[in-house]
Amino acid sequence: MVKSLDLAPCTFIVVGSGILAALELRDVGDVDVIVTPEIFQRFEDDPSWQRKYFDDGTYYLICGVFEVGLSWDSHDGSPNLADLKSNEHVVDEIPFVAPARLLTWKEKMSRPKDQADIQTLRDYLG
Repeated sequence: MVKSLDLAPCTFIVVGSGILAALELRDVGDVDVIVTPEIFQRFEDDPSWQRKYFDDGTYYLICGVFEVGLSWDSHDGSPNLADLKSNEHVVDEIPFVAPARLLTWKEKMSRPKDQADIQTLRDYLG
C-alpha cells in the first residue's frame, strides 16, 4: 500500500502502528507517514488530500487510508524525519519507526486503545 505513494525511501518513514502490520502482528486501519517538507507540499497542493487539524492548530493531510505529516514523537512539534530515520526498521524496502521507539511512544501516550499494542510490542521485543 505504501509503495503506491511512489516516494523515495529517503523522503519518508511510516510511523504509528504501521510496523505492526509490516511485522504481521496485527492489521491496521490507517497508515501514518512522516515526510520531508517538499513531499508534504506536493501532497498539500493535490486537491485529493485534505487537511485534518489538531487542537493546537497544526495539521496533517489525509487521503484514503493515508495520514501524512511533518512530525511524530517530536518534543516541540518541529519536523523530525531525520531523527525518526536515524533508527528506522526497514521491511520490504519501506522504512518504519523502530518497534522499540513505538513501544516507548505508546507507553507514554497510555491510551486505552494502545494497551494491546503495548503488550504485543513487549512480546515481540522480548
